[in-house]
Amino acid sequence: TMKLLAAGGFEITLPFTGVLPVLPRPKDSAAFDRGELAGMVKAAARAGDLFPPGMDGTKGSYWIGKSLERVALLAWLADQAGEEDARATFVAALRGVLEDWFDGQSPDLFYYDRTWATLIGVPSEYKSGWELNDHHFHYGQMIFAAATVARFDPAWARDERWGGFVDLLIKDCANPDRNDRRFPFLRNFDAYAGHSWANGPAFFPEGNNEESSSEDVNFANAVILWGAFTGKSELRDLGIFLKANLIAAIEQYWFNV
Repeated sequence: TMKLLAAGGFEITLPFTGVLPVLPRPKDSAAFDRGELAGMVKAAARAGDLFPPGMDGTKGSYWIGKSLERVALLAWLADQAGEEDARATFVAALRGVLEDWFDGQSPDLFYYDRTWATLIGVPSEYKSGWELNDHHFHYGQMIFAAATVARFDPAWARDERWGGFVDLLIKDCANPDRNDRRFPFLRNFDAYAGHSWANGPAFFPEGNNEESSSEDVNFANAVILWGAFTGKSELRDLGIFLKANLIAAIEQYWFNV
């Protein structure tokens, strides 16, 4: 049921229980084999290509993000296992791929489209480049990877190095600054619905869609972690605002709580 309120404004209060970059180790040491985990992460670090092509055989702005997030999670697991060499391998791999995308040089790059006031990743996937679909899905994975690097290599995340570009990825999807004319305010996020929209032109008979609520939450989590690890409270709080609203929307619309 849609609810209307005759007023000049209103406030909402929603719960927020925090964000974990990775699940913690079990408290029961008998249930956790540190040696087994160490062996797994070392084997992963010795494996071949850490960034294989996606299901469709490509390494564009979406599928490279999938691999980035996987490697980022491996870095966290290596840290839990106390395997510093493996962690360093994963973090170095993340840095290399992110810098390759962030440096503006072909074949993998981002450019700013002034007509639509947006950052477009090339190669684009799922029409993210010409319909502006799914930017929060694609870029959220890169932001999570960047937040992981920031946790273990804070100097890399300074604004004068690569941190400023990560901020732009966030603002492209959900700009919190109404005075920043480079990107529209909260672009993908619909504050009334409580979640984002995935399709650019909304060509569907029913209107727009949010085909992956989980990837929307992944974007919010990544923004929280990036803001927390870099000391940028405005971005951290933006992520918290998005996360709290998204969970409420998912519970109400998708799970019918």
